[in-house]
Amino acid sequence: GRPHFLFTSLNTLSGLIGSDDDKAQIYLHQLASTYRYIMQNRRLVELSEELKCVDSYCEMMMIRYGDNIHFERDIDSRYLHYQIIPISIQLLIENALKHNVVSSRHPLTINLSTTASDAFRVSNVICNKQEADSGFGLGLANLAKRYQLLCDSDISISDRDGIFAVDIPLLDPQHKIKFSL
Repeated sequence: GRPHFLFTSLNTLSGLIGSDDDKAQIYLHQLASTYRYIMQNRRLVELSEELKCVDSYCEMMMIRYGDNIHFERDIDSRYLHYQIIPISIQLLIENALKHNVVSSRHPLTINLSTTASDAFRVSNVICNKQEADSGFGLGLANLAKRYQLLCDSDISISDRDGIFAVDIPLLDPQHKIKFSL
């Protein structure tokens, strides 16, 4: 959840202060803009706006994990005005970090892409952590429920050939929200 994200972010920031003040400044700036975005509490946002928050979050993760994490993007610009539930991409990146080893021996590459079937995909090669992480799938289950309630759409989760991928629907700008949550 959010308190855990804030706690680990402040821990990372604490480690940077005094050892790399330039990075600490960048990290703090990205943390502030990520939190501002989280606090807006809107039902849907344009993908272009969500990606600005994702950029801040990815930059924080690259400061935190260094060369042990990589992000690859293949985003079709025709989807930039489509809508998405806010923080959903960040949640999927957090999910990948939570369940996979991120080390110099096993760097993690997270792919962010749009698909021909009007979805946004977050995928990675699976390198499971040895210890089972508690709360497996809770974040994904909540995200699935929100898409179902709000948009009458399903997220799709696949675990094939060593690749874990989650597709979340991109809603065209005319999409009507079903319920107010």
